[in-house]
Amino acid sequence: MRQVVIAYATTGPSPKLGHRISEMVVIEQKDGNLTGRALHLQLKTDDTQTDKPTFAEKFDALDELIGDAPIVVRHAGNWRKFVRGELRPIK
Repeated sequence: MRQVVIAYATTGPSPKLGHRISEMVVIEQKDGNLTGRALHLQLKTDDTQTDKPTFAEKFDALDELIGDAPIVVRHAGNWRKFVRGELRPIK
């Protein structure tokens, strides 16, 4: 079975307070073994970080890696809140 494991860091505890996803590591596994496909993203969280991409700029790469695979992520409820906050401006 193919699955994607995600670890992430944020700038604070709540997207409602303006905190953002600052870093993500996304790793693909198949039958519990690493496939070699992975992303390590350090993301722009404010206007002073001109050298880092925004979540929106990396969304297609993230979406392509995840595809229709199940996602394993620690604190999934919190993860959903942050992703929704990042996706809101993309719509």
